[in-house]
Amino acid sequence: MKKGFITAALLFSFLINSACTSLGIQSESAVEILYSSPDRISFQGKGAGAGMALMSSMGPVGIALGVAIDEGIAKDIRETAQQGGVDFKALLNSAIADVSALQQAERIEVKRYGFVIKDGSKDYVAAEIHLNVMQDGQSEDLVLSSWNRQQAEEYWVTMDDIKTKSGSIQSLFEMALK
Repeated sequence: MKKGFITAALLFSFLINSACTSLGIQSESAVEILYSSPDRISFQGKGAGAGMALMSSMGPVGIALGVAIDEGIAKDIRETAQQGGVDFKALLNSAIADVSALQQAERIEVKRYGFVIKDGSKDYVAAEIHLNVMQDGQSEDLVLSSWNRQQAEEYWVTMDDIKTKSGSIQSLFEMALK
């Protein structure tokens, strides 16, 4: 009697598991997501331009100074994001199903993610996410940016906003991932 009950229970479990698998109830197949080094929020602003200008008077030290300016701003942004609970990796994972270019991806390499000052703007920034997407054996570089949506919605975020407001960081990353 006990043996028959155990056999029936095992058979029932097997059938339920098989049914769930065939119905697609089992967890989605995970896309492999890799992060290039350095895996942190970046910033590209006026520091690079200042570095080039300083190079004429200071040589290579001028370029290093320009890079240090942008890295200092990136550090402020990272601290604000961490204090505000902004989790880029979670945002990317939840957006994969919504971004058509990523839906069928087998592998996604995140080369860089962060913020850039837009040309001709008054310190307005946009989120940019640089990806390499592998699908069907083909590799494609993609840049997802929030800038076009920001212009369409007249949603202007300044460098000072992303240095101090985690909500601005979150909003721009979400715009870039749509």
